[in-house]
Amino acid sequence: IRRPPRSTPLYSSAASDVYKRQVSVTGGEDMNPPEYGSVIIAIKPTTGYTLTDNAKQDILDDILDKHRVLAIKPRIIDPDYIFVTVDSKVKYNPSTAVNTADSIKNSVISTIKTYNTNEVEKFDGILRHSKLVANIDKVDNAIRSNVTDISLKKRIKPTIGINEAFTLDYNQGFERGSLTSNEFTISYPAAAVGINVKFGVDTQSSGSEDNLLKLVLMDSSNTIHMYDVGTVDHINGIITITGLTYATILDGTKYINLIVKYTDQDVVPNKTQVVSIYPSDITVTMIKDTTD
Repeated sequence: IRRPPRSTPLYSSAASDVYKRQVSVTGGEDMNPPEYGSVIIAIKPTTGYTLTDNAKQDILDDILDKHRVLAIKPRIIDPDYIFVTVDSKVKYNPSTAVNTADSIKNSVISTIKTYNTNEVEKFDGILRHSKLVANIDKVDNAIRSNVTDISLKKRIKPTIGINEAFTLDYNQGFERGSLTSNEFTISYPAAAVGINVKFGVDTQSSGSEDNLLKLVLMDSSNTIHMYDVGTVDHINGIITITGLTYATILDGTKYINLIVKYTDQDVVPNKTQVVSIYPSDITVTMIKDTTD
């Protein structure tokens, strides 16, 4: 077999660079819904959160199609991100502090970012709450303690003007009645057209209403109305959104964020998921503590 010269790449640059990325492979039968006869390949790029469609196709054409078993169909997907919001209240003693409160705060934020990079933002990366808290306590000798709460955020990127349904998997249970989102407008269903809405659950009613995903809207008399648009499985951490046609997202971004309060301490992803702490989702509040 004649081999190409060393200067000749075996694959396109986009495809060969896959080896520098994080990759997780799972059988299609483990997907929800199952995809029998498929192999699901989740790829996390070295920078950013997702690959371009062209890069995925290059990997399929230049690498996978040449080596795959004919009966098995590979499919490349983006990682399913579980974003974690961190709200840390840090108690410190100003009388013993060498650094300013702002300096300590910035160091705490930097420590959280480093923990995310080194421990969390990868396939099989688990956020260990106790370890994160311990790392914050060690940032500065003036820190006496911290209370750090976390919430889980999944986001959808709807195609404006197209009726779409979504299923969100948090891979862990969350607090009942805690769901909220940013606001948006829709063009279907008609009951909510022309009104700012957000996702939520009905925490005011008795019974099982908090198992239904609600579209929360305000009318001209400031009366809150609920419109059923899906289901919420608090125990298994699954939210389903039935067909909605989205018109605008009011904060000007491309995403609708669905945030829930987490009921456990550690955040554990499944094989195609990546846990990530986005920098803008970190809040640190410095609290003076002069008690003995």
